[in-house]
Amino acid sequence: MVFNISTYQRRIKSAREVAASRGIAGLILTRPSSVFYIAGFVHISMAERLLWVILPTEGDPFLLTPKIEYDYARFKSWFKDIRQWYFDLPSREQPFKSVAGMLREAGMAGKTIGVEDDATIATLAKEMPGTNFVNTRDIIRDLRMIKSKEEIDLIRERAKYTDFALGVLAESLQEGVTELEIAGEVIRQTLSKMTKEIRDTDGPMPVNVRVIAGSRTAFLHAYMTTRKLKKGDVVLGMVDTVAYGYGCGEATRTFFFGKPTEEQRKIYGIALQGMARTMDVMKPGATCSEVHEANYEHWRKSGYGEYVLAKTGSMRGLESRDDIYLCEVDRTVLRPGMTFLAGSGVGMPGSAGYRVANMMLVTEMGCESLQKFPSDIESLIIQT
Repeated sequence: MVFNISTYQRRIKSAREVAASRGIAGLILTRPSSVFYIAGFVHISMAERLLWVILPTEGDPFLLTPKIEYDYARFKSWFKDIRQWYFDLPSREQPFKSVAGMLREAGMAGKTIGVEDDATIATLAKEMPGTNFVNTRDIIRDLRMIKSKEEIDLIRERAKYTDFALGVLAESLQEGVTELEIAGEVIRQTLSKMTKEIRDTDGPMPVNVRVIAGSRTAFLHAYMTTRKLKKGDVVLGMVDTVAYGYGCGEATRTFFFGKPTEEQRKIYGIALQGMARTMDVMKPGATCSEVHEANYEHWRKSGYGEYVLAKTGSMRGLESRDDIYLCEVDRTVLRPGMTFLAGSGVGMPGSAGYRVANMMLVTEMGCESLQKFPSDIESLIIQT
């Protein structure tokens, strides 16, 4: 359990209030992010192993696990009612018949029940004719959009390790060293620091690193290889720190292994200006589309619009996007407490890619970058 029980109880109260306002008798939470958000249990998600929270609008919630997770859930979750509802899947067991019985016992049969995915709706509807199942994925997702003080404090604390990792990455850029070796060294040193300084942690790998060098930087989603670094390379260094599943510190820097050309200075300078424009617009009341348009129009007017490869960013939290994007069609209004990955850059096939990106927190007055690692070009030049 990451937070105080009172935090989870407040979340349950809010979810129940939304459900009740829609005439819903209870919620079935099937997404791992929702299970953690409500039950405080972070687990390895596997498609064939169902692990749900049942949250009646009235009555105590309970957690349903397979046998492999049962004891671990009792150890980690704050829930008092944790039930092993099947051994493992696939098998001859009929867990949906079992859960239908539990829903009847909870007084939810014949009413409207909210479920987070359509596949589960279709299956349960066969087991419980006369009960109305509706998709309510948005309820927990919308609650998660605004981070509490406890969540922001956790994200801030872990975001600092992104800055450390970027520093190690810069120091590890040496001629003849491969992309994979650089990433390995960054992960090793960052994990060592975390181990010494963090009292407790759980969940997915707490730091992830990707290093791309040379002309392949034009492909922002390229995998790392055994290519060796050489003088004159542009290097994209991407670091993501994670705490209990929360995205805390995703950031990208463009390093120059040797003196950059005038053209490289020019294009990277445009990226810095694009990031500044993005941050100027990212404030409460603005829409996600307005943030993206400010960045994209800057590149278009600079003559490089055709090389913009992606949207400006997306929401970060217990899911990497939460269906909220800094793109031209998303009209979501920004509010304090939202966290986003936001960046500016281009990929130019045959040449290189240039990008700067940070984890951003929307505040009452505007936005704040959670990464403090420098992004000016002089700080990113690695002398050879």
